[in-house]
Amino acid sequence: MRLDKLTGEVDYLQGTRFVRVENPGDRRKALAELAQVHDWGTTQYEGKYALQLKTAYRSGRMYYQLGIAPIPPANVFNFRVALNDADGFQVSGISLNIPDGTATPDSGIAYSGFALCDEDVYRSIKSWSPRVEFYSGRLAPAELP
Repeated sequence: MRLDKLTGEVDYLQGTRFVRVENPGDRRKALAELAQVHDWGTTQYEGKYALQLKTAYRSGRMYYQLGIAPIPPANVFNFRVALNDADGFQVSGISLNIPDGTATPDSGIAYSGFALCDEDVYRSIKSWSPRVEFYSGRLAPAELP
């Protein structure tokens, strides 16, 4: 057995290696930190739209709030958010296929929901990037954003 007097962590010898004894209080603290809302900030898409993303990890789910201002024209877009790790690889994502959100005071629209996500994957997320697909089948080209 080994005790770190500075941190209070305890390790025990299992075979030829030391294994850390998990403290339930540390686990609760780690989960509480993940449950706090993480504001990813605002980014611009094609100079027309301001996008804001907030996430939190609770009960094995990644909850998100996504704001878009101004409101894109109805029924013309498929919106996706790529959540990337430190190396730029997409490790998770959010897809909004239906323009079904709540109007906001800044003439925008807000979406809220959740996606299943592994805790380690959520911890690895370091950046995000929007992807918007515009469809011209329903509107005249002059009416597209």
